[in-house]
Amino acid sequence: MAARSGIHIGEDCHNITISNATKIQKLPDAFVLCTTREYKPENLTDTFGKYCVKISNPVEFFKRTSIELNKHFEIQEGGVGLVQYRDRSYTGLEKPPGPIGFVKPSDKYSNQKEFRMLWVPKKDFTIKPFLLKCPDVAHLCSIVSN
Repeated sequence: MAARSGIHIGEDCHNITISNATKIQKLPDAFVLCTTREYKPENLTDTFGKYCVKISNPVEFFKRTSIELNKHFEIQEGGVGLVQYRDRSYTGLEKPPGPIGFVKPSDKYSNQKEFRMLWVPKKDFTIKPFLLKCPDVAHLCSIVSN
């Protein structure tokens, strides 16, 4: 439990008492691409408009986008997966709710079933929106019409 709180105890240490330990883990500013795993226009139109792009191979899309993004910003780590809608807190020996960046409390957008791609830069800085040109993913994308 001490290690899970960020407290490291040496091998030869004995009779240690730790109480009320808390660890807060924060994700630094990161690049995030939010998508949905199922196309339901009634859940998306009010927020994102009436057009949808289908990604035929999300893992390959993520790999190719990662390569292109890394040409502009040195990326430390990245991840791809479904967002889990649950509380982010846990205590004691409870299993963590999921990977940081992929867990969020249930909200009015939960029905969109978000599928997220996330990249953390090596250097911490304020990220501003920009257009990433990535022609290597074009063949993985197609427009879905109602």
